[in-house]
Amino acid sequence: MRKFARWALVGTAAMCAMVFAPAAASAQPAPENDCARELVLGVDGTLALNSPFSSAYSITSRYRDRPGVEVRHIQYPAEIRPIGAHTYDESKAIGIRELRRAVDEQTARCPDTVIKVIGFSQGAAIAGDYLAEVGRGEHGSPRIQGLLAADPRTPDTGFEVQVHGAIEGLGVTFTGERGGFGDVPVTTICANRDGVCDMVPLDSPPALLADRFFGYLTKHTGYERITVDGRPFVDVAVDLLDNPTGGVLRI
Repeated sequence: MRKFARWALVGTAAMCAMVFAPAAASAQPAPENDCARELVLGVDGTLALNSPFSSAYSITSRYRDRPGVEVRHIQYPAEIRPIGAHTYDESKAIGIRELRRAVDEQTARCPDTVIKVIGFSQGAAIAGDYLAEVGRGEHGSPRIQGLLAADPRTPDTGFEVQVHGAIEGLGVTFTGERGGFGDVPVTTICANRDGVCDMVPLDSPPALLADRFFGYLTKHTGYERITVDGRPFVDVAVDLLDNPTGGVLRI
């Protein structure tokens, strides 16, 4: 079973990396010497930097025409070796560093700006880890809130929670469940049966493990096609980013 789970993990990582074509991330700069009312920071998933197929991009695009709002996407490798030069651990570390830098610079220059962070998949792992640091008081008190979609560290069911530990030789360390976000308002949203955020224990029957892998293929790569109580996913996600409810919304 462990051997099956290891190869299922490698196959899932490779599939995730191949789903999206990479593209250069872009920024929508604020006027020079002017502070945006809101800064929206998108952290895309694996090999999906600023791609129109990125779920994070589909959400941040809703903010681009709002007055007083600046939109950026965090520049990081967004890779999982062997598809890409960086390991999962390296990619995440760079993403957290660049997200931290973006928030610190904005807060130092414009302390009244409200910062909204949206992360998807690997990007959600990065955004969530950083927001947890803020919640622990490690980075002052920025005006910040977040939305994590398809987070592999989703409480109880995230892939990194169910497959806790390091995989030798792959540069992959799954760090389990976070300890929360303190006073930082953060909402997590997860599609049922998406194996990235709705995984089952590795000692589950093979048919159930296969169901989560199939759910990853059909759900994880198509959040934009999901409806929530009759409303498009992106509409719901924007509402949750603007007004975080906390906790986990399973859809």
